[in-house]
Amino acid sequence: MNISIIGTGKLGSAVLQLNQKHKVIYAINSKNSQDIQHIEPSNTSVVIHTATPEQVLPNAQILLPKGLKMIIATTGFDKKALQSLIQLYDATVVQDGNFSIGVNILFLLNDYLAKLMNHFPEYDVAIHEIHHNLKKDAPGGTAIQLAEGIINHLKRKESWIVPHQTLKSNQISVSATRLGSVIGTHKVIYDSSIDAITLKHEAKSRQGFAQGILMAVDFLEKNPDTKGWIKMQDIIQACLLF
Repeated sequence: MNISIIGTGKLGSAVLQLNQKHKVIYAINSKNSQDIQHIEPSNTSVVIHTATPEQVLPNAQILLPKGLKMIIATTGFDKKALQSLIQLYDATVVQDGNFSIGVNILFLLNDYLAKLMNHFPEYDVAIHEIHHNLKKDAPGGTAIQLAEGIINHLKRKESWIVPHQTLKSNQISVSATRLGSVIGTHKVIYDSSIDAITLKHEAKSRQGFAQGILMAVDFLEKNPDTKGWIKMQDIIQACLLF
């Protein structure tokens, strides 16, 4: 399968290093950004986007009208605007807060635990994430997705806020730390007066994220007629028959 990648930073480089199956047509960064105009369905089947949040929508507006499929491994952009583009062009886009297989297992556990906690009102819940000091969005997409999962399944929680604001009982505190070169650590903490329960995922390398992105490429290759906004959990469930 022919692929092109926009963004050759740490994550994009990890994808290129791990990839052994697919032919890379374009690897675009700030030095050759004009080459995005040359990406066409005739030379590229899937475009992987690992560049900055500010580039997501402008690049999608170039690529999606051509009928190109995109895998967007970037967070911190206007998701409603992307959804509008997907609908407008009947496009195929894989986008998620995190492409790590381990993190998506964490998402599944997070949803299940939130459902259980409807029966145990004595527990409050908070989320904390740590990322390297170059990450621009805080909290990041993974932490927000964890919060949204809890809100969808735990009836007593209706929204999330960052902790410097006044916390209400129906809100989830979502805190973020930016530190050194930490790749990504996420904790979901349920606390009561008698004990605490913690779900934690700690990324040891970017290879896990790159592995998930390449799994998404394989999914699109095997499911060429799939349309719309595809989440990583959809891919894991399809690939593993979960």
